[in-house]
Amino acid sequence: MAVPPSDPSGAATVAQPSPPKIQSTSPATVLARWPSANAQTVMSLLVRRLNGHTGGRRAVQIRPFRLPGNAAVGGPAATAVADKKKDVGRHLYVVRALSAVEHMTVFVEDPAAPKRSEVLSAGNGKGAAGVGEAAAQDSSEDKDTPSKPPHTRWSCCTVGGASQWSPLATPFDAFLQRVLLGGGPAAANSASASAAAWVPRSMAISIEGWIISSPGQGGVTADWDVKIGQVNIKGGAAAGTVKGVLIEATYNAVPYLPAGSTFVKDFVSSLIPSQALAVGEIQWITLDEERCLEAGLLPDPDPVTGVREWEWTEKHSALAYIQMFQSEGLL
Repeated sequence: MAVPPSDPSGAATVAQPSPPKIQSTSPATVLARWPSANAQTVMSLLVRRLNGHTGGRRAVQIRPFRLPGNAAVGGPAATAVADKKKDVGRHLYVVRALSAVEHMTVFVEDPAAPKRSEVLSAGNGKGAAGVGEAAAQDSSEDKDTPSKPPHTRWSCCTVGGASQWSPLATPFDAFLQRVLLGGGPAAANSASASAAAWVPRSMAISIEGWIISSPGQGGVTADWDVKIGQVNIKGGAAAGTVKGVLIEATYNAVPYLPAGSTFVKDFVSSLIPSQALAVGEIQWITLDEERCLEAGLLPDPDPVTGVREWEWTEKHSALAYIQMFQSEGLL
């Protein structure tokens, strides 16, 4: 008869069960990029195929900023950290979505900060199975340990939301000048402006279009909301350039779908001409899960089932826009 292993004290060692395999639910929102399409043509096509109505205008502004490397590490050029990885600066993206409700989300990317996977590895495997996502934020038992990273590579902040009846207390441009640029326009343009101020980059992006709603049963609520927008380049050498169309479809009946579901993608595919799908004109945007975890946009999975249930929000849309335009070399 086999004897269970024991520790030096003589107590029997109980085998620990393996942690459950993590599986995330599928979002009820899908993004499709159609770089060669014309917004007006796609708009007319979708209205016909959805048998829906235009729910209003939709506009998104994405404005990138950069904090110079020396300012990011908190020292002048003479005392800057020699390690180039720590002197690359930081990037900030302000995403403002305008429709019936206004959302403004700010993401900060710090290339010098370790990736979430690196933090988990440094913690000797703590949380490597994913049961404790908080391990990415606290990789050691001692919170005062100098090696603990102060923040993740991606950080997210919702500045505020507003509607047409309750506008933002701080206008968008005033927020940019006062919070990001270190003062008013005169201060931002002054040679004596703070070295730690965020510097606007020359190129910005706007997505301008409409929201199409497809009525559900009884016509009370919409089963589908499809946002169609033309991608425009603002500022820089490519100012005025049109970069195709972005389609964002949301199924409103459920907050999320089972893991691996292609229900929403199949629905959007049914709206797009088969020829465009056949020749590969459509690019499906899959949100990077690691980036979402670093930005704190995904909850911990259930410790028993290992299933991570999450619902798509404006924050996820904003991060998906940044990821998409970075891959295209526009941000």
